[in-house]
Amino acid sequence: MNKLQSINGQVTKELREIINKQLLPLEADLGVTFDLGNARYSDDSVKFGFVVALENALSKTEKDLQEHLTFRREVGWLVSFDQDKIADLDNMKVSLVGYKPRATKRPFIVQNLKNGSEYVIDDKLAEKLFGDNTIGKPLREETTWDHIIY
Repeated sequence: MNKLQSINGQVTKELREIINKQLLPLEADLGVTFDLGNARYSDDSVKFGFVVALENALSKTEKDLQEHLTFRREVGWLVSFDQDKIADLDNMKVSLVGYKPRATKRPFIVQNLKNGSEYVIDDKLAEKLFGDNTIGKPLREETTWDHIIY
């Protein structure tokens, strides 16, 4: 790459590739992983988010899942989950692998154990698949209107 005159989207992509190539040998030597996150650039500068983590460190969604499961156990009014449970979803064996707190409609991430594909599911389906009625609140029952007298 020649000396830079200005910074734009294409230059930012090229810089990311160069930096990643330079960091790759360091990962193995140090036993860490480098994650060059989102980039913000102007005409004369670029700023990357940068994370250094141990090789065996949990991902953000895995950490968020652990925190959410702890929260569910402690509050008592939410259905607790059994993270070790393997559930059937559309003829797939899936396990609970992550949580996205900012995703309001489908925050839970499940992984197909056969091929490693990941899918997102909502609270209700997660409770149905992974709910543990031995801890915390019992599983939600389906609402019926038969008992209401008009």
